[in-house]
Amino acid sequence: MPSLGMRLMRLLGTFLIIIALATGGAVVWIKTEFSRPGPLSQDKIIAIPRGATSGSIVEILGTEGVVRSPAILSLRLRMQQIDRSLKAGEYRFAAGSSIADVIEILTKGPSVLRPLVLPEGLTVVEILDIIQRTEFLNGIISQEPDEGSLLPETYFMALKDNRDDLVRRMEKAMNALMDQLWESRVSNL
Repeated sequence: MPSLGMRLMRLLGTFLIIIALATGGAVVWIKTEFSRPGPLSQDKIIAIPRGATSGSIVEILGTEGVVRSPAILSLRLRMQQIDRSLKAGEYRFAAGSSIADVIEILTKGPSVLRPLVLPEGLTVVEILDIIQRTEFLNGIISQEPDEGSLLPETYFMALKDNRDDLVRRMEKAMNALMDQLWESRVSNL
């Protein structure tokens, strides 16, 4: 008959084998879930608000049906130490996006950009009116620029981009264009 010490050693060995198998199984399951296609049946755009924590982002993605297992997403974000580097914005998640795809989109983007067409021939007042009425932009226009100082074209903006920033961007674009045209003028004019 084996001694008490031998029986304890066998019991301990069996226990360690069970722990190792359970741990290995859990790792395999998590890796499988990480790369498994997600539940979305069609592409979906989700808005992640500024200041959202990783926990609230995971909750949004779970509620919207982007991820099957929010707990796995949360765990993976912490494991990769990227839970604090997720970016706000609007993101397009393709049908069947895996957790790996979701993390790639949230950390590297690109955020969905919306076109804002500002055609030639409009006055500054008309351009500012269009910008002010554009619902997906945020903030106020702090000052009215001089007539002819804004470059009319199509600008691509993210959800909640600042209206004042757009006006400054249009002024910079006009200045850059004018500098380029001035440099390429005929020298004897």
